[in-house]
Amino acid sequence: MLALLSCNGGTVTTGDGPATRLLAATLHGVYLFERNPGEPWRPTGRKLIDHHISALLFEPRSGLLFAGGHYDAGLWVSSDLGENWAPCNEGLESRHNYTLAAHERPDRTVLWLGTEPPMLYKSTRGFLLQ
Repeated sequence: MLALLSCNGGTVTTGDGPATRLLAATLHGVYLFERNPGEPWRPTGRKLIDHHISALLFEPRSGLLFAGGHYDAGLWVSSDLGENWAPCNEGLESRHNYTLAAHERPDRTVLWLGTEPPMLYKSTRGFLLQ
């Protein structure tokens, strides 16, 4: 089970049972924690270290995890629950991301990204935004 803590992407858990992996968005990247059920959290790593990450979003249909950052941090995607990240800023006029959201529809998931200066991007094709 996965748990995410971020001020602009929501606090979300996914999976069955108690969370065993936690990702926290911070001023200094994403902190990773793990635990066995019923035991305390232990830090296991830090990713996107030089970026102010403000939003985390897990999209369960695709299994992709997204991280949005302030200033020039941009948008990042991970296909392995946060161990490795790749930038995905194609089509974005601003790399100052403020918020991420997902809307589940019966046939697809719609991803939303809000940036500064104010722009709203929508994607129905994974992480390609328009």
